[in-house]
Amino acid sequence: MKSYRGRPAAARRRAAPATPPPAAAPQLGRRLDELEAAIRTLAIDQQRFLAGDLKVPPEDQTEKARKLLRSLRGKVKDVADSFRLNGLEARLNSQLELFERRLRQQERGAAPRLRGARTAPRLDPAAGVVISPQPAPAAENALYKGLYLRGGGKPKVDLERFRAQLRRSAEAIRSKTGCRDIVFRVAVEDGKRKLKARPVRASS
Repeated sequence: MKSYRGRPAAARRRAAPATPPPAAAPQLGRRLDELEAAIRTLAIDQQRFLAGDLKVPPEDQTEKARKLLRSLRGKVKDVADSFRLNGLEARLNSQLELFERRLRQQERGAAPRLRGARTAPRLDPAAGVVISPQPAPAAENALYKGLYLRGGGKPKVDLERFRAQLRRSAEAIRSKTGCRDIVFRVAVEDGKRKLKARPVRASS
């Protein structure tokens, strides 16, 4: 006759519920990535508006970033994710404050201007300058100065030739990636100034 001793304990062990995996973690990571992409796209749109490439301020993109931020508040428990969210929130707030300050500076101006006219924004070639399909001359000039004029000496190429080369490079990247805007920046490597390019991919 077979013994059944020990079976109830084994059954209890089999019936014990397994600890569910943290299924929300990957989704939360994707939401944080989406927020970061929205903030990055907003920075590009703000720069384009200040340069005169956009006719209206990027209010829709601003609201998208704020909505994503609101949806994440109170839902982040992990220390690393919480640290990242706080950093993104600080970055967004700083970005919005800087944009508002530059708008006020343009509105005040140094002299009376015609309605709708804008003062030239400050473009930083080291941080990156947006080159659209119809680039603003100020954007091209900023890159030219950052690449050739900051180090002193005679430039290797003149401004018009540089503009033509820059537009050809931007168009080649557009054809390859499908992106409309390209961010160019001046980087220093081994003591030499070089032009780096990054396509701006629209966030979904």
